[in-house]
This record gives sequence, C-alpha cells and structure tokens, in this order.
Amino acid sequence: HSPTKKKKELNDYVYYTGSHKQASDYEKTTEFLINYIKGEYAYGNDIAESIRNGAYVDSTEWYPKLEVSTESNPDKKRIEDTELQMKYKAKLDATIKRETMFDSNKTKAYSLIWERCTLSMQSQLEQRTDFETKIYNNPINLINAIKEQTMNFQDTKYDMEIIDNSLTHFLLTRQKDEELHE
Repeated sequence: HSPTKKKKELNDYVYYTGSHKQASDYEKTTEFLINYIKGEYAYGNDIAESIRNGAYVDSTEWYPKLEVSTESNPDKKRIEDTELQMKYKAKLDATIKRETMFDSNKTKAYSLIWERCTLSMQSQLEQRTDFETKIYNNPINLINAIKEQTMNFQDTKYDMEIIDNSLTHFLLTRQKDEELHE
C-alpha cells in the first residue's frame, strides 16, 4: 500500500538561507503564504495581491462616487436622491473598513512572513543597511529582500563559483518521496 500523503501546513513553509534548494523553496513558500493570506485574513486578497504584484494597490480607487438623481419630478427626485445618498454612505463605510483592514493586514502579513524565516535568514536581513528604513514592517520589501537572500545575490561571489554551484545543485536534484510523480 502507498503511504498517505500528508498535506503541507503553514509550519512546513520556511525561508532558508545557505541551502541549495532555497530558490525553489522561496517560490513555493511565497505562493503558499499569498494563498494563506487570501484565505485567512479579512479582505486578505488586497494585501496578498499587493505582495504578489510587488506594489500596494491604490485604495483611492475603492472609493464610491455620489450619484445624483436625474428624475424631473421633484418628489421622485428627492426620494431617489435620498436612496442614492444612503447607498453612497453604505459603500463609503465599507470602503473605509476595507482600507483599515488593508493597513492592518500589512502588519499582519509582515509578521507572518518574518516568522517563516529561519533565524539565520532573519539575522542576514537585520544586517542589511536598509532594514530599518525600508524593510521593517513592509511586507513587499521584506519579500523582495528575502528573494535577494535566497537567490544568493552576493557581490562577493565569483562567476565561476556561481556556475559550479548551479551545476552541482542541478546534478544533485532529486524528487522527494512526497512530491507527485507525473
């Protein structure tokens, strides 16, 4: 009989540094976290898509426009204007709530992503000169910094060493038992 495949959970997704499989792990972990945020956060799609696209959505586009009745009959116009104002107020309240949740979700997403970093990764990120000014509490910049670390963008690496490491890692790549055989 075949072993039961265990579904991966949040704790199974981590950003590593210093590992030959870190690049593929980065992609899988990022994809998982984006979907996790979409499913678990109220209005999570806004921050998840911002992270996925590398830029925050423009929340000013969410705001409704107040419509005015075009009715010629003054009594019907007054009633229709009142209804339109009530709709506008409801949409405006929902937009303000959405925008508030978006700001809150930025902090929550940052925290989630940070917690998925190994201590070694956190240490490397904290040592960056732009950590306090650009990365801290900014999930998009944090993801970008993690990507730089995992993709091993180091100025001190020699070109031949990079080629040798890439070739070695390629030749040593093996499919894991729990990965699908297609």
